[in-house]
Amino acid sequence: MPSNKNTSQHAQQSAALPVDSRIPRQLRKHYQFRGDYCAVSGFECIAKLEGLIAPDAFPLQSDSGNTGIGFEPKHRALLEELGVDASEDVQYKSGASASAAIISALDAGRSALISMPCLDMSPKFHVYLCTKSGGETLLIDPAKLEILLKGADALPQALENWRMNYPSKDKTVHVLTYRGLREGFGCGR
Repeated sequence: MPSNKNTSQHAQQSAALPVDSRIPRQLRKHYQFRGDYCAVSGFECIAKLEGLIAPDAFPLQSDSGNTGIGFEPKHRALLEELGVDASEDVQYKSGASASAAIISALDAGRSALISMPCLDMSPKFHVYLCTKSGGETLLIDPAKLEILLKGADALPQALENWRMNYPSKDKTVHVLTYRGLREGFGCGR
């Protein structure tokens, strides 16, 4: 993959930020490059959680051609290249149904990526990671490595509030889970 000349600049900018100790250890060195890298940043988080890439590796964000992608099949192929058997982007029209799918993935020992409107209510979407750490369900913003929500019980209502408060007519919650690791990749968690 082509190299992004700004990689060392990104590393310097994120190195001094304190990280919440509840963030999974595999993600504590993660950060999101400037620009529209949220989907591939989320893909890298999944690969890091599964032990497929090093905590300080950024193979997808380092390719400047990977900006502005989403959960479409051609984009999920990037996740597959890292060794993750990605599922389809499932679209939900309620916070409860999206939450049920996410909790099912978490209960199976996997994580989920959620594409939702930005919290600042801008017209853009952003990718968030839902995972378990220390037995606790966490909703994390990979761009800031910040915990936005903890506890599975709070997830359905939080997703529904978020969905309904977004000013757009499209109130869809996009959830990307995965079936597991592809044969011959990694050693899991």
